Amino acid sequence: MDEFIALESPIPSEKAAVALDAFIAQYATCMSLLKSGVSEEKKSLFSNALMAALNYDSGDWKNWSMETTAKALQTVRIVSRETVACSAVFCEEGVRCLLKHAKLHKSQEAFEDNDHSLEAMKCIANLLLLAQEWKGTVIYKGGFNNLTAALEEELRIETLFIACRILFLLTINNRPIANQFLDTLNGGPILYRQFRRIYDDIQPEDFSTDQTAIDASKPISTQSKTMTIIEILKVIYNLSLRSAPELAAPGSPGGTLFRSTSRLSVLTMDDRASREESRVRQCDGMKEFIPDLIELFHHAPLNKQPLSSPHTHIINALMNFPLSDEGWRKNLYFKDGDYRLVSTLLEILDITITTTFPPSVKSVDDLSSRKQIGDVSVNEALSPLFALLFNIARFDTTARGMIRDKLMPEDLDRSKPLDEGSTLTNRLIQFLTCYAHENLKQLTSELSFMLCDENVNTFVAYFGYGTVAGYLFQRGIMSPTDPGSAAAKKIVELDPITGQIKKDDDDNPLSKMTDEEKEREAERLFVLFEQLNATGVIKATFPGSNYKSS
Repeated sequence: MDEFIALESPIPSEKAAVALDAFIAQYATCMSLLKSGVSEEKKSLFSNALMAALNYDSGDWKNWSMETTAKALQTVRIVSRETVACSAVFCEEGVRCLLKHAKLHKSQEAFEDNDHSLEAMKCIANLLLLAQEWKGTVIYKGGFNNLTAALEEELRIETLFIACRILFLLTINNRPIANQFLDTLNGGPILYRQFRRIYDDIQPEDFSTDQTAIDASKPISTQSKTMTIIEILKVIYNLSLRSAPELAAPGSPGGTLFRSTSRLSVLTMDDRASREESRVRQCDGMKEFIPDLIELFHHAPLNKQPLSSPHTHIINALMNFPLSDEGWRKNLYFKDGDYRLVSTLLEILDITITTTFPPSVKSVDDLSSRKQIGDVSVNEALSPLFALLFNIARFDTTARGMIRDKLMPEDLDRSKPLDEGSTLTNRLIQFLTCYAHENLKQLTSELSFMLCDENVNTFVAYFGYGTVAGYLFQRGIMSPTDPGSAAAKKIVELDPITGQIKKDDDDNPLSKMTDEEKEREAERLFVLFEQLNATGVIKATFPGSNYKSS
């Protein structure tokens, strides 16, 4: 670091390379120079010297080899892993400099895929990750449009990965950019061609548990391809948000989506149809992905924790795609009557619920159950899965029947409270009234009501009015209707509040007594109370007596 700072301009390529090699060897894996003992003053001097040498118009890099320039940009990436004492990078001129080195600035005509531009792109991805406020500058200076144009080329896999990472960061919560990418730049087919180019070269089993880590047992090229597929899935998720009826609640962890479906109840049929037609149009440019995503979802081996990559990313990617169009359902989702997508979703749900809430956990609200699935909360991990199941059940009756058979079996044990136990259905019922997982409470209520064909009598008959009263009130439904229906008659046979089988009167000893026996029992109890009064220990009173407290 000191060696590079001491160099005077013009800096020869050889001397720059020696100083940069020494820095990289010492700090390549360092995430914070300040925590490693470097002072803010020295770090600031070093970053200023680097950016001055890399000034695109007049810097010393113009006399360096491409290898030395790439090392300088790699050094910038290491230095800028934290924003403190790095103002030369996190500024408008710094962004402009990096865009020009990446060949993504609006003043440049063509992208060049080499180590020089790749290292600059890595710096841009790092900058966007740490300081989203520079997203607008990157877009304004042409970074987004030129990046999309670059994606039309047959990029090296490492370059494609970083390009998709930048695209992902630029489209986070940015519907205008998503619209521009899909509608103006025709980005859907462009991204799909890159996806297919990689997908054809890998096998589903190439996906490991952690797609962010290097697995020494697999070739680097294979891992780079699977990690790039994951980045593309994350981009699809961001792009699909523009068709979501409502976006995630502000501040929800990690951008996990929860859209209130209860608002559907206040929409007219024409409003619903118009909204779904709009969603189909908005996602039309990405529909080519759906069969491939479903194929990968089914064939990729489930990990011990199935809600992990690539399955979680595919669930997120599919979650906002519409299923209202019959052609989409028949030709994209369930072609030739293949409903393995639903079967795999239910398998993942069952395994995840069973492992997350073992029998030792009495309720999903127990403190011991409030743990994470992978690196996210239970609420965040399961919500997309339930949202996708709801979307499928809402529009496809065959899939709805499959989900109903799994989650709402007819042979439910009603001899005890329905929320007691550790079966999948018991946990579903616990979610209906839980307070620790608010998103899941809403989503499981919506899904369960849909599985009952949105029939209130069927809903109450299965779960009991006490369990679903809050949800029905939220929907503006005060009580079951159509008392002559089969479901309503079933309610009469069960406890209407709990959904349990009504207790037999034989369990009550008074039910077996004659009137004379009941009278004698009452007299016996009267004598016992009088004896207790005489002891002075307690004062028993009787209905109708004129007892006055002392």
